[in-house]
Amino acid sequence: IHSTIKGGQIDGSLEISDFLQPKIHTRLKSLARIKDLTGIFNIDTVESISGMMELNLEFRKQFNNFRKFTIEDFISSKTSGSMKISDMNFRLKASPHNFRDFNGTFRFNNKDLKIDEFTGTISGSDFKMEGYFRNVLAYAFIPDEPIFINADFHSDHFDLDRILETGKGQGSEKTRLSFSEKVNYNLNIQIDTFTFRKFSSTRNIGQLVQRDQTLYVKNTRINSMDGQVVLNGTINGENSELYTILCQAEFTDVNIQKLFRDFGDFGQQNITSEHLRGTVNANVEYSSTLTPYLFVDQRSVYTLADVEIHDGELIRYQPLKKLSKYVREGELEHVKFSTLKNNIRIQDEVVYIPRMDIESSSMNLSLFGQHTFSNEIDYHVQMMLSEIISRKEAIEEDLGDNFIADDGLGRTKLFLSMTGSAEDPEVKYDSREARNKIASDLKEEKGELKKIFREEFGLDSKNKYPQKDPPADNSGKQQNFTIEWDET
Repeated sequence: IHSTIKGGQIDGSLEISDFLQPKIHTRLKSLARIKDLTGIFNIDTVESISGMMELNLEFRKQFNNFRKFTIEDFISSKTSGSMKISDMNFRLKASPHNFRDFNGTFRFNNKDLKIDEFTGTISGSDFKMEGYFRNVLAYAFIPDEPIFINADFHSDHFDLDRILETGKGQGSEKTRLSFSEKVNYNLNIQIDTFTFRKFSSTRNIGQLVQRDQTLYVKNTRINSMDGQVVLNGTINGENSELYTILCQAEFTDVNIQKLFRDFGDFGQQNITSEHLRGTVNANVEYSSTLTPYLFVDQRSVYTLADVEIHDGELIRYQPLKKLSKYVREGELEHVKFSTLKNNIRIQDEVVYIPRMDIESSSMNLSLFGQHTFSNEIDYHVQMMLSEIISRKEAIEEDLGDNFIADDGLGRTKLFLSMTGSAEDPEVKYDSREARNKIASDLKEEKGELKKIFREEFGLDSKNKYPQKDPPADNSGKQQNFTIEWDET
């Protein structure tokens, strides 16, 4: 068989034996413009297309009934051969994407298509693939049949913003993440440069898997924000209106200013990238719900983070300004500290900060408390009176004699609370923490006294009676005595 199609050509042969249960052997060879071939198959989703296709296909199948030939018979056949596409460019209807410079060589292996090499660009993002399109013939000809892509994927530059663009809506709503019920993949990815909104990274290496409308990110390592990040996580897209995201990330030597900047200051405006400097190491567990337009429901956010910051700086942080009346003017405008460790928890739109010690260039202080997403704070601060070097009359007027001397070195601690709006918090003497400190010190001192008595008189922790001979009196007779300690 020989035919021409607008300058292209098709050659082939057909052999049929046994018309009761026929065996069919077909060979097809063609070189034609892709535009002309799509006209034959009447593909109405393509707006425009160009490029060349070279096809060399061989088909073998034995049918049970020649009168009932079906697509399933074609899919289950023994299919072999090769396909090559060159310089293919196309656009799809109702899609904002440009598909350009598609080139590839493929081999048929029954239902699968082996990818020897496949390259191209999608709206400026380039790719190169090697691997398999599995079940490709069934996917092409049978409704609801899935396709599986197993491949190595490489890109010099991948812009996720443009890949997810829908061409509909305005602003961020033009970007939508969706999960096809028919497409599943397992990609070993290597992306030299990745960008999404303000975030960018280099040398991205890992595994990307989609199964049953759930996306898995496995052991993915990236260089970003002057450090390294290791990611593992899932996005469950079975509910098409609200996704669930679970993520575990390990940050190593990351620039904390860039971290806050690239992640949009994590949706809050109190501590932003303008306030922070330093290098952070952290292990973070994160979960939340996510809309298809990639908006996070803040009420659903749960985060547990072990954080360690080195060479840190806190610049013009508003709540600290309220302490300025107790220190030298400008002393807390720019606080520097060498190392800060803490475990931060975020739940129900509240950031919980356990007690931490900040040894800074300005002064040393301890702080714990909580901070809501609506910018309300409840901080408890502890400072050394010896480091408070502001106006003495301001201290006397506000605090009177409310100091706690406790460390045996003649130093005095001051307890303050900060509550209300982070923009203008109320600072006052923290009587609750002071009482807690007094009770703690008394308990510690009582324990020390008990220890002294036990060591002096030979008492163990389980027996109130002496474990060694008591001292003799002047008459030479031993006198027994008992010491009892009232626990209340």
